[in-house]
Amino acid sequence: MVSTFTNLDYQVGKYFKVREFQSKDGYPTVLIDDNLVDLLDQIREYFGKPVVITSGYRTKSHNAAVGGVSNSQHTLGKAADIQVTGVPPAAVQTYVYDHSKYTVGTYTTFTHVDTRTTVKLFRGNTEFARTNYEKYKAEEIKEETEMAEKRYQKLEEIPDYAKEIIEDLIKSDIIKGTGEGLNLTEDMLRVIVICYRMALTNANNIYQLAKNLGGETK
Repeated sequence: MVSTFTNLDYQVGKYFKVREFQSKDGYPTVLIDDNLVDLLDQIREYFGKPVVITSGYRTKSHNAAVGGVSNSQHTLGKAADIQVTGVPPAAVQTYVYDHSKYTVGTYTTFTHVDTRTTVKLFRGNTEFARTNYEKYKAEEIKEETEMAEKRYQKLEEIPDYAKEIIEDLIKSDIIKGTGEGLNLTEDMLRVIVICYRMALTNANNIYQLAKNLGGETK
């Protein structure tokens, strides 16, 4: 749903104010699609960095002045051109393309997003943007593959979220490793952490049940 705002300091979504979407000609009324805000919140949370809206809502006169097409989604409050601080546009474009149902436009210095679901991807004004997108996607797949294949051999190498649990299991002689070391993959760590937490939860539930029944636990 597209909402109309006049209070520029009004909070929309988790991270944005209406003024960030305001037409650059200073027009006081701003149109903003709720779905667009949700998408921008999603991008902000994924990258963990500020999302700068370089062009949000546009009045028809401002849209014409900047050379926008007459049926631009910006004039409907359904589009935004964005930059994510410290993140290459190709990375943002890859994420939106892979993780949303909406439209992404590939440009070299920014990313266009709008809430159409009939157009998945359109190119910006250079072929470089598309090439850059495909290059980044290939690098992303390579990085994910390497992470999946990585094996942690020493306790010091274990990510913080699992280190304390692995240390406890080593001390309990439950994890012994191999001749090369612990030999644990990222997937193994995640499964171990889940099982460990489930075991603690079950143990606590049994203790509470016995306590409620007036029994003793040893």
